[in-house]
Amino acid sequence: MVTILIAPVGLYVGRVLRGIKEYRPHLIYFLLAEEEKETPQWYKETSENLKSLKEKLGVTYEGYINTIYVNFNDINDVFVKIHKIIEEETKNNPGDLEILLDITSTPLLPRMAFVNLAAIHSNVSVYYTPAKNKQPTHYDLTVVKEDEGKTPISIPTVRSKTYEELKKNEIYQKILVALSSSPESKVKSHAALMDLIGFSKERKEYMYLGRILRVLINMGLVHTQPGEGREREVELTLLGEAIAKTFE
Repeated sequence: MVTILIAPVGLYVGRVLRGIKEYRPHLIYFLLAEEEKETPQWYKETSENLKSLKEKLGVTYEGYINTIYVNFNDINDVFVKIHKIIEEETKNNPGDLEILLDITSTPLLPRMAFVNLAAIHSNVSVYYTPAKNKQPTHYDLTVVKEDEGKTPISIPTVRSKTYEELKKNEIYQKILVALSSSPESKVKSHAALMDLIGFSKERKEYMYLGRILRVLINMGLVHTQPGEGREREVELTLLGEAIAKTFE
């Protein structure tokens, strides 16, 4: 079994190390926030934490650590970049492969992306390393960095269709990409969506589209809402937008 770990670098160093010691991955991807003019101190702090992590891991992981820069404020950027890593590593490791996503030091939007990536990839799971001691609202950053945490907790994910199943059925891709390319990622009616994906206006086509949309709605990729008259608007969710980007 090959184990690959993907872990964002934030304020926590000791707790991220605890997860690495627990799962002993063969390869590590550290995610670092892209440098932004508005938050230079955050970039400096997390860059130093990345350096500290590499030093603490020492020669054991020399040559087995990759650094990926992401925009933690953009769920699409996080989702697409991690999805590409998952797809590439799955292709390069055709045998037993386990990909772990550590959400311990992760902002809210990337956490959403990670959990949903685990939901659509059968070889991906998520875990979290709790703090060893309860922390006060305001505390010294040294305490945060050095907290070794408790035993990591694996977070179960409810799975529906996998990404592979979405890829195999062309109609799912057509709908997601069509909505993604539309203004505000939505259309005003089922009829408008049928025009975009090349469906005729026959009753059986309407019924087929309705069945497909129910699947996508249940997956959390699209949602519908009342439009003009008896029409229903069809709109991509944040997750639907992220997955659509992987098909473009």
